[in-house]
Amino acid sequence: MKAPNPPVAVIGGGPVGLAAATHLITRNIPVKVYEAGETIAANVRDWGHVRLFSPWSFNIDQAAKAILKHHVWNEPPGNGLPTGSDLYEAYLRPLADTPQLQAVIETKARVKAISRQGIGKIVTRGREERSFSLVVQHGKTRVDHARAIIDATGTWQNPNPLGASGLQALGEAEAADFIAYGIPDVLGANRATYAGKHVLVIGGGHSAANVLIDLARLAETDNRVQLNLGCARHKSVPRIRR
Repeated sequence: MKAPNPPVAVIGGGPVGLAAATHLITRNIPVKVYEAGETIAANVRDWGHVRLFSPWSFNIDQAAKAILKHHVWNEPPGNGLPTGSDLYEAYLRPLADTPQLQAVIETKARVKAISRQGIGKIVTRGREERSFSLVVQHGKTRVDHARAIIDATGTWQNPNPLGASGLQALGEAEAADFIAYGIPDVLGANRATYAGKHVLVIGGGHSAANVLIDLARLAETDNRVQLNLGCARHKSVPRIRR
């Protein structure tokens, strides 16, 4: 049965999703956060080794700070440049552990589909007056209801393809086994993958710069590593390893 006062559904428990939830909480608006990962900020933890280009003062939401200040929390220095792991450990995890956020976050909950309650292909009148129906998978599948939806899933798990116009480059699908998207931990967990390899980095933004710096450091101890910078067109950083 539909809840009489359904919450706002926030899909994604990363920095943006948690910030959205705190703003709703401070306004006494019911909210529910759905995070598909094992923990909040699962995508941030994937790139935990990467240092951000913006300082702490730009990465801590003011509404979130107001909640954290009512609990035991050591605010990081505003001019420091955190890594993804720092962001999680010093800010996002403490925020999620507050009673206010704990009460509204559900992890391991993947939203599979969204529609309007009782609206189908034939019945369309009054669509804007109906609440949303969310198909949620958490072990079993269920249907939740929401008055509004905030999509804070981000793009980390939906990287851009190599080609122009948002399309795959010719041969990209066939070369999938040799292409990785994201920001690998070249000096840590993924070191063996790149050591002694000829590596092509495609991109010229912050992500590519991080990878290039790490590869250059790797090359200092392994002269077999060769670097080539491709055309910068996308934020995602595919790497072809030979």
